[in-house]
Amino acid sequence: KVIVTDGTNFTRTKKNGTFKMDIADTARFVYIITPSGYCADWSSGSPEFYQKAEGKDYFSFDLIKTGDDYSKYNIIAIADPQPSKEEHCEEYRGVPLQDISQTISTLDGPTVGVVLGDICFDVYHLLGNWKECVKNEKIPFYAVPGNHDHDKHILNDKESIIHYNKLYGPEFYAFFMGDDLVI
Repeated sequence: KVIVTDGTNFTRTKKNGTFKMDIADTARFVYIITPSGYCADWSSGSPEFYQKAEGKDYFSFDLIKTGDDYSKYNIIAIADPQPSKEEHCEEYRGVPLQDISQTISTLDGPTVGVVLGDICFDVYHLLGNWKECVKNEKIPFYAVPGNHDHDKHILNDKESIIHYNKLYGPEFYAFFMGDDLVI
């Protein structure tokens, strides 16, 4: 059984994966709390554990089995890449990403990555570059928005995250690793 939410309401799927839920009128996404041992497809560069809520009444989430033993796991945390131009993204694809790949190859057990905000430095078209940088890694990379990922020209906090939402989905989410809930 998998937990499904719209950010306000929650339900669990039945054993066959079906669920019913009243979706809030203000909901932007319907998404799952990914169970331990699984991940949503991350071939785009980040897990696609969400779908846009607007105008839909049917949602289907595909999960990929990532392992069985989650008593020991790894989380690679990366903070503040903050590229402000394309050249910075290219530099990141060099030694920094090579170091991350090397670290991943030495770890035992399931591993996920998390970029802890400021995926770009107020240059919102670069938000997608992070996904491109990590999409060929062998682990999923989740993203958390930082203050520089909010459009500084939009004064409403909920609306200023629109660029992030288009590429990464909801800014609040969770997933299980072993018996732990990562929020």
